[in-house]
Amino acid sequence: MDAGSGWNGIVSRAHHCRGPLKFAILLLLPALVAGCLQMERVVQVNSDGSGVLIERLVLGNGIAEMMAGMQPEGEPFNIRDDDKLRTDAANFGESVRFVSATDLVTDFGRGYEARYAFDDINTLRIGQDVEDSMPGESAATDDADGEEPKYTTFTLRHTNPVGLVIHWPVDEAESESKDLDSAAESSETPSTPEQEQMAMEMMKMAFQDMRIAMHVEIMGDIVGTNATHVEGTRVTLMDIDFGKLLANEAALQAMAGKKPDSVADMKDLMKLIPGLKFEIEPKVAILFQ
Repeated sequence: MDAGSGWNGIVSRAHHCRGPLKFAILLLLPALVAGCLQMERVVQVNSDGSGVLIERLVLGNGIAEMMAGMQPEGEPFNIRDDDKLRTDAANFGESVRFVSATDLVTDFGRGYEARYAFDDINTLRIGQDVEDSMPGESAATDDADGEEPKYTTFTLRHTNPVGLVIHWPVDEAESESKDLDSAAESSETPSTPEQEQMAMEMMKMAFQDMRIAMHVEIMGDIVGTNATHVEGTRVTLMDIDFGKLLANEAALQAMAGKKPDSVADMKDLMKLIPGLKFEIEPKVAILFQ
C-alpha cells in the first residue's frame, strides 16, 4: 500500500467529500477509530537479552468497513502496511528489525500481527501513543503539549539470576500536578450531575469496544518480582477493557469517591474493576533464570 492509500490519504480525500454527513464523519473519525480499536503488545525476552516484540492491532468491523468505503472506487483497503511496519522498526530502537506481518481476522474486526526482533532489550523502547500504529500514521516526536513522548524502556543485567528492570513511564509528581490543575479547572467551571451523566454516556458510546494491553513474557522462570500483575511467566503492565471499565458504574463511583493514600490502597482500588490492570510501579524488577 502506498502512502496515499493509508490513513492520511483517507482523511485527505475526505476533505473533498460534499455534504454535512461526510463532514461529520471526518470530524468524528479519530474518536471512532480509537473507540473501535483493540491493540496488544507483547515483549518476549530471553536470558541473553534478545527477544521478540509482537504487536497486534485490530479495527472493529464497522469502522474498517467505513474506512474501506472511503477509498477511491476499485482501490482495495488494507489495514496492514508492511512498508510502514518496516519503518516503525527503527522507532522501537536501533537494534530492532521487522521480521514478518500477517493479517488478522476476528469476530471483532480486521487487523494485523507484526513481529519485530531485537538483539539487546536495553535498546528497546516502546511509545505510549496508540495512534502511531494506525495505517498511514508516523510516530510522533511531540505530544499535544509540545513535550517529548514517553517510552517504556528496559535494563537487563547478566547476573545470576538475570535481572530485568522495566522503566514504566509513571510519574507520580507529574500526575499529582496534573490532578491539582484539573481540580482547579473543575472548581472554576463546576458541572451538574446531569452534565456528568451525559459525559459518561458519551464516553461509553465512544470507547465501549476499545481494549489496550501490554505484556512482558519471560522466556524462563521468574524467581522474584515486584510486579502487580503476574500470571506464570507473563507480567502485565496494562490491560484495559474500556467496555468493562465504563460499564461498572459502582466501581467508578468508588474510585471517584476514595482518594488512595498509598500504593496498597491503589492496588485494592483497582481490584474493584474487572477489565482494568495497570502497573503503578514506575520500575518493575524481574529476576529470572
